[in-house]
Order: sequence, then structure tokens, then C-alpha cells
Amino acid sequence: LKPAMRYLVNESTLDELVKRFADLLTHPVYVSTNSHRSNSGIAPWNAENIAESLQEFLTSRGNDDEPLWFMRLTDQTLSLEQETITVPLAGIIYIPPRSIASVQEHGDAMVFIRNMFIREGDRRLLPRWARFARAIVESPMLTPTVSREDIHEDENLNLVTQAIEQQF
Repeated sequence: LKPAMRYLVNESTLDELVKRFADLLTHPVYVSTNSHRSNSGIAPWNAENIAESLQEFLTSRGNDDEPLWFMRLTDQTLSLEQETITVPLAGIIYIPPRSIASVQEHGDAMVFIRNMFIREGDRRLLPRWARFARAIVESPMLTPTVSREDIHEDENLNLVTQAIEQQF
């Protein structure tokens, strides 16, 4: 490694990176030979106690506020011109206990594809009128960019957005 990147081999740094990007993978990830699993392996919306799991997930991401309300996202069937399509969708929409950013407030989403973290703060997935809401969205229909830092703006993004709006 280049000297500037040596911090990446630090066990705590690796543990944090696994927690951030691979926390929802069902396959266990271990950073060292100890028995401490670095990823939780379960998405909050699949947990037995969704409220508790959601709070733990948000806290692990630096947000200690308990949501005022939440709703689990599910697959949705959309009616298109002369056909229907089922949009595979999982996640949670929630209302934070306080305003996100006052006048410039916008609803945003944390995006996962096949349980891998892609990005947070995505403003394209929630309806424009849902400025008060936040979401954690997982859908294999979304297409990551080559760098896996964002999602493509394509027809699938539009379908996922419609599926989310249909659930409000």
C-alpha cells in the first residue's frame, strides 16, 4: 500500500468499512481471526423487532433520533400502459423527529442494491411532496454506476420511485 493508504489496514478502520458497506450481507464478514463478526447480516426490515432494529441501524450510522413513524416497503405491482410489472422493493420509510434542513428540506433515501450499500442522501427516490420523510431502500432493479457510488437514472429508477410513492 502507498503510505497515504496504510490506515486501511487498521483493524478498526476495516471493521467500520465493512459495517458501512456490507452490514446487510447475510454472509458473515470477519476482519480478523477473532470471533467478532463485523457485519450484522440482517436488514432492519427483515428483523423480528423492526422498530428496535431500525433504531440500532440508524444509531450505527450516526443518527440517534428515534423515528416518529415508520413503514416497511414491500414489492409493488405497477400498471403500465397495457401490462403490469412487479417491482422488487424492500426497506423502510420513516419520519424523523425533527426537521432535516428547514427551508431546503427534502426527502432523501439511503440506497442498497442486493444488500450492498450504494449511497445515502439520494433525493430521486422519494416523491417531491414527501420532504418530511427519509427512507432506506433496497431494490435489485436499481442499477449501480461502475464506481458503485451512485445509481443510474433510467427507467428502473422511475419504476422504483413509482413503487415507493404508491405505498405512501
